[in-house]
Amino acid sequence: MGTGGWSYFKVRGDKLYRYSRCFNFVEVNTTFYIHPSPNTVRHWRSRVPDSFVFSVKCHRSVSHRHRLRPTVQAIRDFEKSLDVGRLLHASVMVLQTPAILPLTGEMIHGFLRCVDTGDIRLALEARGPISTDALNALERYDVIHIVDLSKETPSYVGEILYSRLLGSGEHNIYQFDDNELREIRRKAENTPARKVFLSFHGLKMYLDAARMKSYLEMDVIPRTTSGIGLDSLREVVAEDVVFPTTRDELLSSIGWKLVELPDGRQVRAITMLTQIEDRLYRDLDDLISSLRIV
Repeated sequence: MGTGGWSYFKVRGDKLYRYSRCFNFVEVNTTFYIHPSPNTVRHWRSRVPDSFVFSVKCHRSVSHRHRLRPTVQAIRDFEKSLDVGRLLHASVMVLQTPAILPLTGEMIHGFLRCVDTGDIRLALEARGPISTDALNALERYDVIHIVDLSKETPSYVGEILYSRLLGSGEHNIYQFDDNELREIRRKAENTPARKVFLSFHGLKMYLDAARMKSYLEMDVIPRTTSGIGLDSLREVVAEDVVFPTTRDELLSSIGWKLVELPDGRQVRAITMLTQIEDRLYRDLDDLISSLRIV
């Protein structure tokens, strides 16, 4: 259980160290953009418990620049990402292909026959179209098929299930509600996988992951806010809204966030904010006074 990185974890001191005390797994997204030095990677590994699990994301050169063509540079960059994984004792390396790249079986076979991942399992997330023969090729090469369990199920599942969870919002602007967390758990538990990686991504990924962790360990899903009703909305707004602001600005910036209602339901903030007048709001009290609970 974890998230895509620790850089935005809002704590004082060593973020990775403190993150590793809250979660048992992290997906390293830095490796998608750069090849970190071996010393940097060893330092990451030294700051977490021995039981802590890393996965690494393969450098975008392989998937986005060379588009899975087995060029000398693509193979070199693939190997460099694997080297990072080995230093971190990672069990999985994530290969994410772009939305503009349709995957075929020939492409998969052409690349994978040129590489050897050793003890690290390769997992592929196709952002673009993927043909049936490509899925068949992935399964033949024992590559994990990554999907977002909140939206779909993988075409096949072996010993490992790996899900990158972004939700139904635009890009990474999303927060998972209780029902979605229940559905993710249901899907994960209804597979033959012996090991499950749930990697939350998005603007609320740390809270999403913490809520899911509580659900899995104690069968309780904590609320997204300490307050309910208008107090819940007040917390949501106070987090990052700068006043004065307009209704349209509020809808755009926080409409996707969850608000806890007195009857136990959750709604997106947009549901409450569409009630208010289209005017300038001076401060938080001005906004809250114009609302009613739905």
